[in-house]
Amino acid sequence: MRITIRLFTIILFTLAGIAHAQPDSLWSRTFGGGSEEHPLSLIQTVDEGFAMVGYTYSFGAGAGDVWLLKTDENGDSLWSRTFGGEADDWGLSIIETADGGFAISGFTASFGAGNDDFWLLRTDENGDSLWSRTFGGRANEWAQALIQTEDGGFVLVGYTSSFGSGFYDFWMVKTDENGDSLWSRTYGGEQDEHGMSFLQTEDGGYLIAGGTRSFDAGGGDFWLLKTDENGDSLWSRTFGGEHHERAYSLIETADGGYALAGNSYTFGPGDYDFWLVKTDENGDSLWSHAYGGARDDYGLCLIQTADGGFLQAGKTGSFGAGSDDFWLLRTDENGDSLWSRTFGGAGEEWTRSLIQTEDEGFVLCGYTNSFGAGEEDFWLVKAGHDSVSVPGSVFNPHPTSIILEPAYPNPFNSTTMINYGLPTPGNVSLQVYNTSGQQITTLFEGDKEAGIHINTLTASDLPTGLYFIQLKASNQVFTQKVMLIR
Repeated sequence: MRITIRLFTIILFTLAGIAHAQPDSLWSRTFGGGSEEHPLSLIQTVDEGFAMVGYTYSFGAGAGDVWLLKTDENGDSLWSRTFGGEADDWGLSIIETADGGFAISGFTASFGAGNDDFWLLRTDENGDSLWSRTFGGRANEWAQALIQTEDGGFVLVGYTSSFGSGFYDFWMVKTDENGDSLWSRTYGGEQDEHGMSFLQTEDGGYLIAGGTRSFDAGGGDFWLLKTDENGDSLWSRTFGGEHHERAYSLIETADGGYALAGNSYTFGPGDYDFWLVKTDENGDSLWSHAYGGARDDYGLCLIQTADGGFLQAGKTGSFGAGSDDFWLLRTDENGDSLWSRTFGGAGEEWTRSLIQTEDEGFVLCGYTNSFGAGEEDFWLVKAGHDSVSVPGSVFNPHPTSIILEPAYPNPFNSTTMINYGLPTPGNVSLQVYNTSGQQITTLFEGDKEAGIHINTLTASDLPTGLYFIQLKASNQVFTQKVMLIR
């Protein structure tokens, strides 16, 4: 097994939303009441609107209820439904079913056999309940993800402490179209295993990703497990170091391999960092990258973009405007960072789901306590294909003073972006010098309009070393250092 690990310290800045201009309409919406609401899964529906599921403590019958909310394509609410009893009931994943309705997986403490049981809910296209089923034992089961299979039935994946070998094990349950159980399988060792994401493979089998403490190299590793169509294990792979890692998102890539995204405490510059692992079709590692800053940064969502690159989302405590912000990170097909953006206010925001929309933009959902009506609200954010920021982000397209922002990435090995802002039109000079004071190149010389401007330094012919970026505008001079590493 070949593992290549690359570490990136992402340098963000106040103008974190700088991007190429693009004409898409951008917006954000909050939904909630006076208490706490968290969305945990998002899909785009066939009518180009959106459906979110999570939990609410403001509405419903009990302590916390499943909350299903449907919007139009602009994020405006069409309807919402709650499901639950007197105790906590959460929706963790949602899909649109073949008949245009919805299926939701999660857990219920109000119904079932134990403390928390797998809960499968089925609704029509208007969110009205058709039926629900519980699966579990005396302890705890959480259904983190589900799919609808070709036979009209469903498969749910999560974890159980009622069945299996250890404290918690991966648990997969297969049902028919009415939600009645056909079979179930547990996977794990003597310690904890948490299944967080899965997909059905072309051979009819399944691939599950999550975390393992039974088969790890340290405090917990990514665990990737392959089964046949009956849920019988074929192979598994672990990825990690001496500390804690857990995978939260799994996708099949265009080359037939797979990619896993989650968190690592072993790799990267900070505490927890985003960690992206790319494998071939057999689950053998091709490369991995860590991304983050000095504090905790959690990678929770992953998609592959049309150009073969990757888009990750989660929360950052290292960058942005508040204690934690939405973090959207874009890479090329090799996992090399292209850009990243934060969205948030003075409080706390966590991204829990990410999709690419039909217009090639992106939509993120999570919770916010900076905006909205209550303690924590659903927050739905629409960004264009190059992630121009939305209201509530830290991006300011109209700077009030001349600003030269830190180059990104820095250090760099081929190109780095230089971003600056002008409050009024004026003459600008943007030049690069070496440590001897020699001018190496001119990135721009001439007049610029007010606003945000982007230049790229391409260093294909420059040797490794320290360089200085100098901006002159309105009789002011601004300088910053960049490090080229070959």
